[in-house]
Amino acid sequence: MGILRLPLLGSFQRGPRLKTENSLEAVWSQIERASLPDYLATLTPFKTADWDCNRAYAAVRIRQAVEFRRSAASGTLVTAPLTLYYSFLNLLRGFMALVPEIRSTPGHGLALVEAPDLLSTAARLQRAGTFREYLTAVGATSTLQKPITLSDCLSYIPELLSGGPTTESRNVYPARIEAKSNGDTRVHLSVPEDEVE
Repeated sequence: MGILRLPLLGSFQRGPRLKTENSLEAVWSQIERASLPDYLATLTPFKTADWDCNRAYAAVRIRQAVEFRRSAASGTLVTAPLTLYYSFLNLLRGFMALVPEIRSTPGHGLALVEAPDLLSTAARLQRAGTFREYLTAVGATSTLQKPITLSDCLSYIPELLSGGPTTESRNVYPARIEAKSNGDTRVHLSVPEDEVE
């Protein structure tokens, strides 16, 4: 029996799923909950050093992320991307304080690499900063050895590809999966080991 190739554009997220008509708002309401001191008090640290400081730091950073996102809604094409970037940066810093329990040093750690067109504009990882600290903590320091373009970043988001690629030259980075069935109605999906980065 040969391999049946079924193209699928979508997300293979693990964990609980929320059914909602506005999934983005549902996710952000869960993120906002993580900024509440009462909720953070229910979390258990992996390490015990500085847990109270980490929770207080996370509460502020996650709250900032939520508020930056809200302010982006009233922004224009000129200002909204910057507030969304700071929303993401603060969200990353907030969750880094919870897991892997690191309070980020000042500075984001990315340098702009200019290009003649927007999608070719890139970011290069610097020697220090939030992004370097995160990648080091999760063991992915080789991820950004070369600059990554805006086109590449967008290509890693399956949800953006549901209507097909938006530009002719855009790279797409699909994940190869294997499906196995034991002859019953259950199908088991897995990502081959050589596909996991």
